[in-house]
Amino acid sequence: MRKIIPVVLSGATALAVAGATAGFAVVDKAVTLSLDGQTTQVSTMAGTVGALLESEGIEITPRDVIAPAPESKLSDGSEVAVRFGRR
Repeated sequence: MRKIIPVVLSGATALAVAGATAGFAVVDKAVTLSLDGQTTQVSTMAGTVGALLESEGIEITPRDVIAPAPESKLSDGSEVAVRFGRR
């Protein structure tokens, strides 16, 4: 019985590490972000367009156009475009 405990513990540890790594991979997304036509690839764990823009330090005003809308959900491969309104 004593010999089996270390094997079980090491197996459980390996599963926990693999599960955490897989969970991180699912949450992390590659997103294409276009700011006034300048496109860049960003990696984010944000769940929405608005959260992505906030995490990237992008301030939005009512004159700006954002597509998709800030409350839209992000997924891996999403494309977000921002056109800044000028006065």
